[in-house]
Amino acid sequence: MSQHVDKDTFRKLRKRSLLVLFGIAQLVFFLSDVFAVSYVKVEGNVYVPSESIVAASSLHAAFASSRRSDCYYWSYWLQGIPQRVKEMPELSGASLHYLPSGVVVIKVQELPAAIQVYTNNASQPWAAVTQNGIILGPVKDAKCKLPKLKLVRGVPVHGAMSAEPIAYCLEADKAFREAFGANMLAYRLDGTMSLTAEVKFKGKPIVVKIGDLRDLPSKRKRALALMDLWRQKSEPIKSIDVRYKNPVVSLLNPPSPPASTDEHYQDYAYPKPAIAPAQNISALDYYHHDGSAKKGDKGTAKQAKVAGGQEAAAAEQDAAGAEADNAAVPESIENMPVPVPEPEQDGQWQ
Repeated sequence: MSQHVDKDTFRKLRKRSLLVLFGIAQLVFFLSDVFAVSYVKVEGNVYVPSESIVAASSLHAAFASSRRSDCYYWSYWLQGIPQRVKEMPELSGASLHYLPSGVVVIKVQELPAAIQVYTNNASQPWAAVTQNGIILGPVKDAKCKLPKLKLVRGVPVHGAMSAEPIAYCLEADKAFREAFGANMLAYRLDGTMSLTAEVKFKGKPIVVKIGDLRDLPSKRKRALALMDLWRQKSEPIKSIDVRYKNPVVSLLNPPSPPASTDEHYQDYAYPKPAIAPAQNISALDYYHHDGSAKKGDKGTAKQAKVAGGQEAAAAEQDAAGAEADNAAVPESIENMPVPVPEPEQDGQWQ
């Protein structure tokens, strides 16, 4: 009986020992370099920077930790990293995978980009933005075919922007993208929601003023008609204004206006100096301070007679009038009597 009990006990102990050894082996296996993470790789992102995704997953903090347990794949899986990555507004989904070579793969799905917007980033100014205004990240491919939009104020590199100008630009792009094709460079939208398009024409950029979104098909026809007309001419143009029924074409180097031969135009453009009015000369001006008459008074009439006709008669009348004025003037102004008040009896002046 005792021998049978000893056999059962031995079997139980052997099973337990095997289980312990198996557990130790599994622990050693999980803590080996097979599951050690040496590199993090991001897949599926086109515009969202990989650094932003890694930062959202907190894997960079695990690498910076001094604890060895933070550097294993199973520790990442238990921490719910995929869920944290999914919470990024630029992404619609995320998953976590592990490769035997020690690489953790974060596979993401971005939101669809709708437009390129000019940002404050000097090195990579164009950023991909969704239709709702979520800024995904910089556009690195120069051949990206998304429409471009420039606003009055710069757009931040990360975050979100208003969706109104994006919808405004996309609506106009439906009408003009097919017409201009690869020659379309970018759209500009000012503070009054007036839209202009930069188009390559004859190898050089020009401006097409569109304005608001009313009557876009007619505006497109005007622009195409004018471009077909001026494509046959040698003069380079600067802009085309199709906002009105009568479009306007502005030349890059307009000719200077010709000089006018119209006398009235010249007088208006370059007014002649005004002639000073004749001064009224009194009889006293014909005499010096000593009372003697000025020389040349009577010579005026003599010179006028040489001209003859009406001018001479008029000069004589002027001379006669001057002599009449002179007769009323005393011979010497200095000898004119000055009235003096009479003193009263007390010797005071009145």
